[in-house]
Amino acid sequence: MRKKGWIIFLSCVVVIVIGDIIFLAYDAAKSRSLNYVAQIIIIPSPPPPTELMTAANSGSADAEYQLANFYYTNYESHEAFIWFQKAAKQGNSSAEIKLGYMYLHGRGTEVDVTQAYSWFQKAMKQDDPAANNALGDYYYNRGNFYFGKNRVLAFIYFQKSAAIGNAEGEFWLGFDYMNGWGIKQNYAQAIAWLQKAADQDNLDSESVLASLLWNEHDYVQAIKWFQKLAAQGNMSGDLMLGYAYKDGQGVQQNYNMAIKCFQAAAEMDEPQSMSALAELYYHGDGVEKDYAKAFYWYQKAAEQNNTDAEYMLGNMYLNGRGVQQDYTQAMQWYQKAASQGDAYSCRDISKMYQLGLGVAPDSSEAEYWANRAQQLGLPSSGKIIIKRKVPWYMNGYSDQQP
Repeated sequence: MRKKGWIIFLSCVVVIVIGDIIFLAYDAAKSRSLNYVAQIIIIPSPPPPTELMTAANSGSADAEYQLANFYYTNYESHEAFIWFQKAAKQGNSSAEIKLGYMYLHGRGTEVDVTQAYSWFQKAMKQDDPAANNALGDYYYNRGNFYFGKNRVLAFIYFQKSAAIGNAEGEFWLGFDYMNGWGIKQNYAQAIAWLQKAADQDNLDSESVLASLLWNEHDYVQAIKWFQKLAAQGNMSGDLMLGYAYKDGQGVQQNYNMAIKCFQAAAEMDEPQSMSALAELYYHGDGVEKDYAKAFYWYQKAAEQNNTDAEYMLGNMYLNGRGVQQDYTQAMQWYQKAASQGDAYSCRDISKMYQLGLGVAPDSSEAEYWANRAQQLGLPSSGKIIIKRKVPWYMNGYSDQQP
């Protein structure tokens, strides 16, 4: 049976990548040539409310801050920077923090970590509780975070934030305990702090907590959080509930519920759920075996570079299941999966060269791919011995940095 890819925690990545991508794409489109940006349509931002603009122009620090936030949420990072700066210079601590973040991440201005630190410190002197998180983020985002005292300093500031009940600080403190960043790794402390933040409806904490509990084999508690995530439309919640119902972990095995959960996540373009759904149709688990539907979902997952799906597409083209037999297509999909380190694909490429399926027989190529499969952990017997993959943040620090 084809190996099942291990858990992918899609929504618990702490950095808000989507927001960064939007800002970067928008700023690039406004400040640079669009020659390298394909088919980007820039939608003009709405004008700010007249009353707000009038108040800001009159020198009201609160209005300046609100106007800056208006521009910020509409991806006008340069204008946001200008108005955050105006409000910060009047001593608005929230603006000082936002201005520091813009210097830290280079939004609306050039990256300047010295300026970022300076503004965060100004907010700290005003006893703004969010300043602890800001300084923690400052040390977290420094280039040598993984190799110096910055880990410890980040932990200290997140600890201060968590001590006053700030959900973001509690989340980061739990995250640091989970990975052993700035403190000795301690899953019990990680769970305790993540629980505190999750109880305040911190989405990142809910997702990481559920994932950590799952990896610690506390399936019943993990499922409670995955259910909450799914109820909020979080695709990783549906994905993991699907696995729970499929394998009967923490709940009674129920293929109908597994299909429902995988389907929900798949409709949100979650590739691993597409592959899992395809697997059910391929083997006829809980549903009538349907190679055509299996092929459909494997293809959609493979289009998003899901390695398991790429392998299975090669398998289905090779055997003519759910699609017309096509050795050329089989080889292409096997090679794509093999390029991502899939041992099974390397094994099957070797067999295709050995038998001359879609390619001229080539013993040297067959030997090369057979050796490659073994290097990746697949002995000649075909029995897999690869250790299951766990995301970098579930193992503590590794060379596989974010």
